[in-house]
Amino acid sequence: MAIYHFSCSVISRSKGLSPVYVAGRYSCEKLYDARLGKTIVLVNNHNVVFKKILLPQNAPVWMSDREKLWNAVEKAEYRKDSQLAREINVSLPRELTNNQNIKLATDFVQNEFVARGMVADLCIHMDKNKDGEEQPHAHVMLTMRVVKEDGFGLKERGWNGRKNIMLWRESWAKYVNRYLALNGVDQRIDHRSYAEQGIDLIPQNKIGSSYRKEIYGIKRAEHDHIARENGDRILKDPAIVLRAIACKQSTFTDQDLVKFIERYSTNVDQFKAVYEKVRSSEHIIFLGKNDDGIEKFTAVFGDK
Repeated sequence: MAIYHFSCSVISRSKGLSPVYVAGRYSCEKLYDARLGKTIVLVNNHNVVFKKILLPQNAPVWMSDREKLWNAVEKAEYRKDSQLAREINVSLPRELTNNQNIKLATDFVQNEFVARGMVADLCIHMDKNKDGEEQPHAHVMLTMRVVKEDGFGLKERGWNGRKNIMLWRESWAKYVNRYLALNGVDQRIDHRSYAEQGIDLIPQNKIGSSYRKEIYGIKRAEHDHIARENGDRILKDPAIVLRAIACKQSTFTDQDLVKFIERYSTNVDQFKAVYEKVRSSEHIIFLGKNDDGIEKFTAVFGDK
């Protein structure tokens, strides 16, 4: 199922970050950092399927060189706490092909950032999680200064507004949904939280493998507590699951239900109770089997 993820952060010296280092990490390239006086060589496991620097119309050609670009960004800043670049990370739909995702990400970056005058360094990774599922995603590094024919000018403060971030978040969902529809994928994403969509579920954080053991234990306990409460809410109103899935796709399979309920329940007993409650809901309509013999369902509510 297509998921929504859009994050925005600033690469700054106060955090001990270098845009040359970050660019090398995402592009998996060996880059020379002039400020540090050393070549940065990183060992990455990223499967980089696409990388390109997108330039606004008035940008000099040399900015298409990754090493020259980010060293010039470093050179333009003098303060020890300087903000050097903006970073955008987005999840790409695994339901689309690599070429379709490349077109999606490029269109979004070109129209939302480059057209405004930013230089964008776009890298797309096709990594896999521990279960072997593909996790296509894109990293976008953006310049923060006005681009001139001879280099960088003043910083464009108008790009820093929080309102921009909210508009970009919404715009990303629209781009993804458009590409899913154009390519015949019956799914969609939503930039809004469950609360904003009127779905009565408590947000749950994913438990990553990078936590130290004691921190992981705390996060695991917190995660299980929230999952248990969400499971109890679904037992009282199984339509919650169907409404949540219906926000993302008009039809679904039994496996879609299983994956969703597994996330919002805390043990086998609760999972079984929730699953049986949802599967027996009056809102589920059986549509028949697809060409692969997989049963398809939809959800119908009487409150529209």
